[in-house]
Amino acid sequence: MRSTRPRYAARHRWRRKKAAGSQAALLIAGLVASLPLALVPADRSWAEAPAPQLDLALDLPTFAARAERPLHLGRALLETTGILVGGTIWYWRDLEFNTRDWDLQWDRPSWRRKLTGEALRFDQNLFQTNAVSHPRAGVAHYQVARGNGLGLAGSAAATLASSAFWEYVVEFKEHPAANDLIVNTVAGVAIGEPFYQLGEFFLRSRPTLWSRGLAAALSPVASANDWIDARRIPFESYDRYGFTTEVAHRFHLTAGYQQRTFDAAAVRAETSLGLGAELVMLPRYGRPGRFARWIEPGDWSSVDGRLDIGPYGVTGGSLLTRTTVLGYYAQSFARTAGRQIDGRGLKPLSVASARWV
Repeated sequence: MRSTRPRYAARHRWRRKKAAGSQAALLIAGLVASLPLALVPADRSWAEAPAPQLDLALDLPTFAARAERPLHLGRALLETTGILVGGTIWYWRDLEFNTRDWDLQWDRPSWRRKLTGEALRFDQNLFQTNAVSHPRAGVAHYQVARGNGLGLAGSAAATLASSAFWEYVVEFKEHPAANDLIVNTVAGVAIGEPFYQLGEFFLRSRPTLWSRGLAAALSPVASANDWIDARRIPFESYDRYGFTTEVAHRFHLTAGYQQRTFDAAAVRAETSLGLGAELVMLPRYGRPGRFARWIEPGDWSSVDGRLDIGPYGVTGGSLLTRTTVLGYYAQSFARTAGRQIDGRGLKPLSVASARWV
């Protein structure tokens, strides 16, 4: 199969203070423990923003949720229990689907095999189950923890604990699946964190029905908990689109046309529509000044989605998410005579990424 795809893109540029700025066919979810060096050119301008005093600061990461959201461990446990109860009801009602893997019992020999790791294995469930249902559950558990004030590491641990409870207790008649424990946890971080950060971005934007609706869709647990707590979002400055200027952001919209050839005979024309967002939550990023610091988990996040539409409806699509787990960032920017920002930023990163195609 070959594909040709001319693309046209209109991009919403980075904005700072005072600036205008079907079905899944494949899941690749993994922690990419690497340290690529990315030189970030400075082509942004904040003509009206005062240049801060130059300094060199080294701050250690806290690995905790940002201070705006309080920690509610009891509520996190209650909401997690609600998800597990709902899943358990489904599991025991759909016995025709689930009994095919029943090989163990609730007895001492079975539990001995589980606790010693003898029963642990990679299962061979349907692709829809392993590549869609389990990542979706991982994201739900992760967002519960994140929406109750836990940081990335704590939320990943909570997701792993919830997944282990499901594998060992709810599915006690089955062999615990190592691939499910891995996929749930990794997908929780790689997909749940970018969606959480994007939801936080819209919560910090001008409070409109549109921004609050997007926040609720992207980060439903955090939005619901904020409403229960009557949490007040600190006032921030907004650009002309209503987006907060305290977070560096870029949105891009793509459209394209392609033709796919199957078996050297059948040709299908498709239209592709894409939407993406990139966020940098790092304070003082890209502004005049010189500093170096460790990157908090989630400081760099991105979400990119694409939908392919053929003559008879949706024919495919993709979702790509990325977020930083750990990294280090150093920058040295200065304002030129033309009131532009010039300089370089260096960021070695460790990244979590997930992709559905």
